[in-house]
This record gives sequence, C-alpha cells and structure tokens, in this order.
Amino acid sequence: MEQVAHEIRNPLTSVGGFARKVFNKLPEDDPNRKYMQYIIEDVAILESMIKQLIELKSMSISIKEPSNINEIITDSLRVFEQDLHRRQYRWKLNCRKVFL
Repeated sequence: MEQVAHEIRNPLTSVGGFARKVFNKLPEDDPNRKYMQYIIEDVAILESMIKQLIELKSMSISIKEPSNINEIITDSLRVFEQDLHRRQYRWKLNCRKVFL
C-alpha cells in the first residue's frame, strides 16, 4: 500500500507543481486561471488523501491474538441490528464452536 501511495504521490507532486507554475504566469484576467485553480485544488485533495493512507498504514496494529469469530460476527450484527430490523431484513445466525 505504501509503495503504491508513493508511486501516485510522485507524479501528483509534479502535476501540482507545474499547475501552480502555469497559474502564477497567467494574467489575472485569463479565463484559464480558474481551470488551473481547479487542478491545484484537486491535487491538494489527492495529496491529503495519500498522506492519510500512509498515516493509516503506519498506525495499523500488527499484534495478532486468538479471537472468537462468533463473538466478532455477533457484535457486528448488534451494531447494525436496529437498521436491519427497520429495513425488514431477516437473518439467522448459526455459530458453531471452532477449535484450533
């Protein structure tokens, strides 16, 4: 993931840099300034998203411990239980004990 983020960020930085350079050289009344501004703003949004992805990756916890999948599924369904009932979804949960 981090490798992909860096591969995207490098050309994106070039696009943003060149867009700012062109924007700054355009006369104030040039109608293309607004299009260059759109590019600059969109590049900034994408750069922020990539930064967040890299930060998310670095924050991920890599501790592995045994977990009860039945409890995880049951807890997850409880979170959405009201919404599922409101939408009239029906489900049947049948958990088996699994021993590893």
